[in-house]
Amino acid sequence: MNDLDKLSPEDADLVLRAPVMVAILIAGADGDVDGKEIHAAIAFAKKAHKNATPSMRKLFDLVSEDFEDKLLILMQSYPADHLRRNEVLAAELQKLNAIWGHLDPGFADSYYQSIRAIARRIAESSGGFFGIRKIGEAEAQYVDLPMVAPPR
Repeated sequence: MNDLDKLSPEDADLVLRAPVMVAILIAGADGDVDGKEIHAAIAFAKKAHKNATPSMRKLFDLVSEDFEDKLLILMQSYPADHLRRNEVLAAELQKLNAIWGHLDPGFADSYYQSIRAIARRIAESSGGFFGIRKIGEAEAQYVDLPMVAPPR
């Protein structure tokens, strides 16, 4: 994938893992990873590339492949306590900020918008009562991914 070829192996790995990390962060923000949230993330990752550039399509094909398995494996590498896990995930996601300048601006912007959309889709997937307060308090803290700045 041309855009990721410009990155170090560690940075390319972060770009590939970040959508799964976002899913873990948002789905587990309240300490309870809900099946609806995981399925929303999988569905979004599979649909995300419909109007995407070829490199974004390739990226989301890779991300959506065995998404649930990747999520479960990656989740085991983080602290079990959701508050500590959220801190670690936020710190790792913040590292994306240093990567933006190494990517094509269009790709970086599309990617940024995609991970934010994943976060919102997951947050809205299981919250609310009759459509009221769809995003829970815990998810609301992270749903806009405040630790990740928009690419410049």
